[in-house]
Amino acid sequence: MSFNFKSVFLLALAANAYALPISTAGDTALETRSLEARTQYKDVDCNGKVFKADILRSSISKAREVQGLKDQKKPGYSYPKPYGNDDGNMFPGASGLYEYPLNSPVYSGKGIPGSYRVIMTSNYGYKGALLHKGGNTFQKCINVEDKKKQEEEDARKKKEESDKQSKEAKEANERKKHGKGGKQ
Repeated sequence: MSFNFKSVFLLALAANAYALPISTAGDTALETRSLEARTQYKDVDCNGKVFKADILRSSISKAREVQGLKDQKKPGYSYPKPYGNDDGNMFPGASGLYEYPLNSPVYSGKGIPGSYRVIMTSNYGYKGALLHKGGNTFQKCINVEDKKKQEEEDARKKKEESDKQSKEAKEANERKKHGKGGKQ
């Protein structure tokens, strides 16, 4: 019995392609929910006010709940609402973003929203947090971990610069002692 490996390979490939279902909108929604569940929420520092990761997560969850109430035409809910993204400057490459008040305890959807916002995608995926300074002015909050790393890096650079200046001063003093004057 003679097998043509090319024919067997093509037949196997065709059978495999036939057996694989085409992705549907439901699959995409499931994939999006799966990605949301894996979102890494981290504590953020908003100009000195720190929000814990669980407050960020709870705020986005509440935004979803409140949007459901807005969709039912329940009165008094103005959030979540579209966030303009300052022409893409805050979250480069992102569009279709929404903002929801970021408070501790979590904003109920009614009342005074405060100055802090959690920013999310239309699928409630976390993008970041902002301090709303008024009008269309926002300041991006930074991850506490990133802030600590930046502070450590700044301290390291400052120490290096200080050490360099000390070394240069010491060398200048040595040159003076030996009558060589300024730098050579």
